Amino acid sequence: MKQIQSALESLNDFITHRELATETALAAPPANRRALAFASGFIVGKECEAAHDLMREAEKELHRLHRLHAEPSN
Repeated sequence: MKQIQSALESLNDFITHRELATETALAAPPANRRALAFASGFIVGKECEAAHDLMREAEKELHRLHRLHAEPSN
């Protein structure tokens, strides 16, 4: 469960970073907008790659959880 939770937290961080990067690039002065958009796109792209790995890892852990069978105690 900890690994799944950690992956979900990281994915949430990536979404927040994407939103902040987009807002920052769009709000930048025209002279800096292109450079900020490029830097933002680079960061978001790297995090997108990491997100795929996190999703695969979370999926594996979820399958492991499904295989566990807890017996109710009497």
